[in-house]
Formats: sequence, C-alpha cells, structure tokens
Amino acid sequence: GRSEALAGCGAVPSPSSAGPCRDALERVRAGRPADGGPSCAVEPVLVEGYTWGAVVVVDPATDRSTALASLADLATFVSMVVVNTEQQRALHDAARTDALTGTANRRAFDERLTVELERSLRHGTPLTLALLDVDRFKQVNDEHGHAVGDRVLVELCRRTQPGLRSIDLLARVGGDEWALLLPETDAAEAEAALERVRDRVGAEPLGGIAVTVTVGAAVTRPERSSASSLYRAADDALYAAKAAGRDRVAVV
Repeated sequence: GRSEALAGCGAVPSPSSAGPCRDALERVRAGRPADGGPSCAVEPVLVEGYTWGAVVVVDPATDRSTALASLADLATFVSMVVVNTEQQRALHDAARTDALTGTANRRAFDERLTVELERSLRHGTPLTLALLDVDRFKQVNDEHGHAVGDRVLVELCRRTQPGLRSIDLLARVGGDEWALLLPETDAAEAEAALERVRDRVGAEPLGGIAVTVTVGAAVTRPERSSASSLYRAADDALYAAKAAGRDRVAVV
C-alpha cells in the first residue's frame, strides 16, 4: 500500500542543512510547495494524486534551479516505478482471489498446497485437505435464483473464516465447492474442526436459505505424498459422505 511516511533519496543532510530539509519535507507532507533554501532541493513523488514520498538532494554547492529540474524528472520516474509495482501486485492478487467471496481461488490454493505439502513431508507433520460442498446447491439456484445462491456462498465464507487459524486456508475452487487446507492437523483434530464448520453453516439460514454442507477430508500418509493423491482421497471421502446422506463430515 501507499506509505504516509516520506522517504528521502539522496545524500544524508549534514547538521547545518538538516533543519531546512526537515521543514521542506513537512511542507511536502502537508501538500504545500517545498523550498529547502540554498542547501536543499525537494521534489514530491506523486502516485495517483497521493504524495507517496519525496526525493531530496542536499548539496550547498549545487545550483538549485538545475537540481530542481533534475529532481522533477527523477520524481516522475520514481512515480512510474511505484505505479507499475502496485499495478503488478494488484494483478497478482486478483489472479489468486475469488471475485465473489474474496477468498483464495483454485490457483492460489494449489500453490499453497504445494508449499504446505513439501513442509509436511520435510518435517513429518500431518496436513489435512478438506473439500466442502453445499448440499443441493443447484436446487437453491433453480428455485431462488443465482443472486440468492451468491448470497449463500458469501455468507458461508463469512461464517467459516472466523473459526479458522491464521495458518489455515479457505478457497473457493468451484461453483459451490470449497477447499480447506489445515496444516499440522491430524485426523482427529481435522474432524473436530470440520464438524464445527458444518455446525456453523447449518446453524441458521444462509442468505435467507437453510442449507447444509458435506465435507470430505484426507490426511497425509505415505501413499498420499502428492497433491493429486491427497485431492483424490479427499474427493473420495466427499463422495462417500454424500452417498451416506449428506450433511456430514468424513475424514480418511
């Protein structure tokens, strides 16, 4: 994000010139013209209309008009670099975020799964991957419309997130399908955590509609040392839970 602090780029002021430069930076911060006197030239760096920082040159021997002209060019260049960096960061975040709910999407989840799986194998700690499906979600859309269905998904996210740890990751990986990554979590711990999720979702209507979720989860084992094998085991558990009547948790 943008920093409110003003950064100085250039020579460090000597004690005799520090005062004028400090005063000039304060004027930049306040949005007023900056004049550091004969020993200091200051040019604000503007990013989309905001004062992001300032470029400062301190040299009593430098002609100020020449310094200011050079500073203006440098400040413009810095501004372009900052804008480009922030745009790249925004694109990076957007490519990994579900537009409807604001959670991670499938791409971000798969990237994190790779990292957590490697950590689990390296340290010998358990990792649980859970898949959550909203039961009969097509029926919700058919009977109440997609706008209501969207509200159900947003509310499901809102109820689920507060119960998660900072190291957990919830992602929307399909229309009504969610994936939940629980690092350092064994089968018993996963079942308890996922039952709490299921209870919170079904406690009261979501978006005005009473819905339930079915959860299938798999914990790492020697035969589940890859992302695909862990996904497959979780998907099989989800299928079994649905076949057993939905609105339940199955952990394998």
